[in-house]
Amino acid sequence: MTIEEIILERQVSLNNNWPEITDVETEAINYVRERLANRGLKQILATVKIDKTTAFAALVSDKQLAKIFSSFLDVYDSLPYHPDLAFDAAWRSLEYSIRVYAYRAWEYKEDKPLHDIFQKISSEVVESLINKEADLKDTFEYLVSNTSISAARYTTVRLFYAKQLSVAPQIKFVRERVEKVLPKDMLEVIKKVCMDEEGRMDTRNVIDVARRLIRLLNGQDIQIGDTSYKPIPLRNRIELLISGILYTSRCERFHGDLYSPLKSSKTTLLTYYEYYFLTLTSMLFFWVTFYKLTERNGNDKFIKFSNLKESLITTIDRMNDILSNKQK
Repeated sequence: MTIEEIILERQVSLNNNWPEITDVETEAINYVRERLANRGLKQILATVKIDKTTAFAALVSDKQLAKIFSSFLDVYDSLPYHPDLAFDAAWRSLEYSIRVYAYRAWEYKEDKPLHDIFQKISSEVVESLINKEADLKDTFEYLVSNTSISAARYTTVRLFYAKQLSVAPQIKFVRERVEKVLPKDMLEVIKKVCMDEEGRMDTRNVIDVARRLIRLLNGQDIQIGDTSYKPIPLRNRIELLISGILYTSRCERFHGDLYSPLKSSKTTLLTYYEYYFLTLTSMLFFWVTFYKLTERNGNDKFIKFSNLKESLITTIDRMNDILSNKQK
């Protein structure tokens, strides 16, 4: 039997024997189980610790924030083995918190498209706090320095191809926003340098472009062919992460027609790393937006950016250890 047939057989077995069987057994999930056990860990994700007393006071006084927070807790239900589902939950909480903040701060109603709010969230919320809070700046820089190459590669593909008609409107937005935050004409230069006459890009060039996107996220200069580009501003780096990498993956999860990423014959440790990275990125922006919501109420003391920094660094260090292709 081929690996595809073996995994398909296990998918059928999961359906017929659930709940006695709870997962499709792949090589990757067995690696994750074994490495967690060897390190005496139950989870890869480290939670952001909050002060119990001030958190209770902040949430009991604002029912809408309490609702957002309870929604966020769904992130934990599917970990450690299904970070793809955790990403879904983290994104929903992020989207909910962004919409509430946009209404309270700028009086944006529900009919305001979410992607139209990203630019303002990037500059007036995330960037402004990063410039004020050293711990948050460290957190952001550590996150982007560990960007998933798989997520960046996927974004690269979506910038130049549209596979499903169902995601075409969202991908059109991604392309428009990314083109605005990237250096001028960069996408056109990529097409000329990295695509053949039939408009195709081979795997090597896709990876090369993804690596250049990651360099831009890290505030570094890049070169494509004979053209050099200077680092992009912080707000553009933030929006590239939200509007480009994060939103592309969100659209595919909600509107695409893909195999379940962690129940597939193509599942690898890189797949796990990708979805942990997407979950962690969504959580970072969630906590920043949630902080701004509580700050407006004068109840921001229970969220400390030092705790957010500790959580993210611990999680990424575990990801680099447990989800590495190299056994440690």
